[in-house]
Parts: sequence; C-alpha cells; structure tokens
Amino acid sequence: MDTRTDRRVRRTRQALVDALLALMAEKPYDHITVHELSDRADVGRSTFYGHFVDKDALLDTALDELRTIAASPRPSHGLSLSLLTHIAEHRQLAAAILGPPGATTVAHKVRDVVEQAVAGSFADLIPTGGLPPKAYICYITGAYLALVQWWLEDGQSVPAAELDRFFRQATSSAFR
Repeated sequence: MDTRTDRRVRRTRQALVDALLALMAEKPYDHITVHELSDRADVGRSTFYGHFVDKDALLDTALDELRTIAASPRPSHGLSLSLLTHIAEHRQLAAAILGPPGATTVAHKVRDVVEQAVAGSFADLIPTGGLPPKAYICYITGAYLALVQWWLEDGQSVPAAELDRFFRQATSSAFR
C-alpha cells in the first residue's frame, strides 16, 4: 500500500482518538456524538464511518495504549506501577473517565482491561478451592480501581512507586 495513504489513515485515526479523549475530558462519554467527534477531528462523518463503525469502536482503539501497558511483560506484579505511571501522565483524562457518573460505559471498559491484566498478573496469589478465581480477580480489580480513584481525588500526593508498593503488599497479604 502507498505509504502516504498509510500516514493519512494513521493521522485521521489519531485525530479521531484525540477528539474523543478531549471531549471525554469535557463531558460524559454517553453524551458525545459522532457529529461532535467528526467536528473536533476536522473530518467528515463519512470519514469517521470509514474508520470506525461507531464511537464504541473508536473508544476501543483509544484504549489500545492502556491494553498494551496492562499486557506488557513486567516483573512480579509490576502491573500496578505501570498503570499508575500511565494514569499519572494522563491525570485529567483519567479523572474524567473514572469521575463523572455519566462515564459508566467507559469505566466498565477500563475495568475489563484492568480485570484481564489482574487475571494474568496475580494468578499466583489466587487460592485454589473456596471462591471461584473470578471472585478474587474482581476483588483485586475493585481494590485497585478504588485506590486509583482515591489517588486522583487526593491530587496524587503519594508517589506512584509508593502507592504501588502499598498495593502489592496489601494484595499479597490479603490472600495469605
């Protein structure tokens, strides 16, 4: 394929992702329209639909970076620090996604990404017998996301590495 076309496609897709992220920082995801996305990205609606079937598909693309971070190889339980560092770099967006009540669609998708990462990262801590493994995964995910939300609301007064140490220690001791 012609590399100019590839660059144009990449630029258009990135412009749409950037438009989505900017709009999500301003208002709940559920209130964002394809028309607003197209206007913000300075592309036509037909161009939008040439790249994405709907805004949920665009959201999935926007979450690819988070998925990459969550799935990347890391030392024992390094998931927490990797995600906290990413969240710290994108604090306004993270607060917009996790904060407003209207952002439930996005929050559920982010939770799914974190749950998948937790399932891989903390598999060695999940006890055999008793509750199903999914229960432990939900517990760790919920604790992690609640801690991140507190951290954002607190203004990140605790460094990411210190919060990561606390999270790993608390999680490890919870299942002993």
